[in-house]
Amino acid sequence: MILNRLSPQECKVAMYIAHGYDNQEIATKLELSPRTVVKYMTRCLNKLNIPLGGASRVKLARKIWEGENE
Repeated sequence: MILNRLSPQECKVAMYIAHGYDNQEIATKLELSPRTVVKYMTRCLNKLNIPLGGASRVKLARKIWEGENE
């Protein structure tokens, strides 16, 4: 499963992204700063070999949803 490659906190952030939450909403829910959310998201992208860019959140969400349905 794709989520096994992520730490528990990275997994939480990735799941919130997959559900359409923005960085501020994720930060509020997980009691983190928005900057920390970005750091976790960047780690997720790197671990899942998703390039940084305008569509990276969409690609991450798609990869999470596909991984959930494996």
